Formats: sequence, C-alpha cells, structure tokens
Amino acid sequence: MEIVKYHNNLNNIKLGTLTPKELDIFIAIVYKMQEMGTREVTLPFLELKQLTNARVRNDDRIIKSVHTMSNKFIALNSVVETEDNIRFVLLFEMLDIDKKNKCYTIKITETFKYMLNDLQKDFTYYHLKEYISLTSKYSKMVYKFLRQYRANSWWKVELETFKEIMAVPPSYDTTNFNKKVLAPIEKELLGIFKNLTITKLTVGGKVARGRSKTKWLKFEWDKVASNRKSLKENIQAKQDKEVKQANDKAKKRIQKTEEQYLNKEVVKISIDDKIKLEKDKLREKYKDDLELRAYINNIKDETDLERFNIFVQAKNI
Repeated sequence: MEIVKYHNNLNNIKLGTLTPKELDIFIAIVYKMQEMGTREVTLPFLELKQLTNARVRNDDRIIKSVHTMSNKFIALNSVVETEDNIRFVLLFEMLDIDKKNKCYTIKITETFKYMLNDLQKDFTYYHLKEYISLTSKYSKMVYKFLRQYRANSWWKVELETFKEIMAVPPSYDTTNFNKKVLAPIEKELLGIFKNLTITKLTVGGKVARGRSKTKWLKFEWDKVASNRKSLKENIQAKQDKEVKQANDKAKKRIQKTEEQYLNKEVVKISIDDKIKLEKDKLREKYKDDLELRAYINNIKDETDLERFNIFVQAKNI
C-alpha cells in the first residue's frame, strides 16, 4: 500500500504547467523521497513506470519525457507568505538522468525537507494508486485539496486563486471553464467523494444566472461515517501490530535460549548465538527507541556490541 504523505504547503505549489502524467511522476517522487531527509534517491525508470502505471516502453521516449519534465521541475518553488515577508522555497537541488543505467536521481533542497520529513501535523495523505487513477490534471490537483480538507468535508477557494493554481488558460470563457475544468473534476471525483457538489458563490451567496459574477468556488461532499476508521488510524494500527509481533518474537527467542541454558540442552553456545541473545534483550529493553533499535539491528559481532554499549553510556540512556 503506497501512502503519499507531505506537509499541506506542498498543495499550494503551482503545478498547473505539468501534464497529467508529469503530475503522476511528481507525486511518485514525493512518495519515494518521504522521510529520506536530503539524501540523494535513485529511482530506476522501471520502478517509475510501475508507480505511475505508465505504458511507455521505448527508453528514448522515456528519457525525452523525463528531460522535458525535469526542466519544469527545476523551476518549481513553494511560496510561503506571512505578514512580514514572502519566502520562495526551491524544491530540487539536483535532478540527474542516467541514460546508460536507465535511472533518475533526485536530491531535494534543505528548505524543502520539512515538507516530506518528521510530519506530526498539518499534513495531507492519500493512496498513490487512487491519485494515479485520475486522468484530468484538474481532478488530480483538486483531489489533493479535498484530501487536505477531508475532516471539514468542504473546501472554499477564491475563483481567481483557483484558476492561478490550476493554470487555467486565460482564454477560457465561462462555458469552456465549466466544460473543460469543472466537469471533469466533478465526473472523476464524485466516485471518491460521495455526493460531491461544486457551488459558485458571489459576495451575497449563490450565483444567480446572468446577474452576478462568481467570487468563490465551494466544494462539498459527505463526511465519512464516524464508525469507519480513517486511513491514518489504519496505518497506525498496522504499525502497532507489526511492532507487537516483532516484540513477541523477540520475547520467545529470549525465553527459548534461556531455557536452553537452564536445562543444559546446549553445552556450548557459539558467539553468534550469544550476540543474537544480547540483541534480542536489547531490542526488548529499547523497544520504544527507533534510533537505538536501528543501531541494534546492525550489530554483527562482539566489537559492534561493545561499541553500542559505549554509545549508550555516552548518551546516559
């Protein structure tokens, strides 16, 4: 299950110049860069095609598409505005296309890192496959906002702001806007957001045909029944279950090994067995410390074990 998760500010990045497939690739990159800090991440073309459900087979076409897309990506930025200043945040420090090895290497900037790492609040999350299944670029971009405001079950946005974010062509009159922008959104997202409606609002309320100019758009849909677990709760429950299973296995291994000692079933336990026993005890002791658990998993011999004990003593844990 591929879950995309990022800070809400990422939704405000103007991606309207990207094609639907380029939007898919952008979100697939976001998915792969989650919790990776600013480290370089290499994405093989094959994996990129699998994540985005792309059907392109010719490598030259893939390289050309990624090249064109990268030119657009490198120009992307996030604008964070407060009362005192306007800050432009560049997203990518490096994009590398390896034509020989057929892979794409990405490195995000330090200022972009907060949008994809250590997220505790103000974040959007959804299934990557559900996003990829949408075909209209307007549907894809609106989908992200509706997921952001899922708890409210409504999203209200100024019409001009909406057009700017979506990069709606200035040449579109009301008829084209309704047909080419709003209609695909309503058609595709109605199957995801139950009873979705899009209402045009003016200063005094709903738009009366031929009388008022639209000021806002309001998207409304039915709330998910309260007895259904949210996606976030399901993810947390799955993680808790995996941690419990790992702890239970560790306890059983410790118990079995200690019984072997007491019953003298094993006359001599090898160094590897001792290391394994010590690691299991340490995992149980530090089961709530992710950093130490990662350290413990890399212990291979008595030297590593000694270094770990020194590390713990130094941190006064």
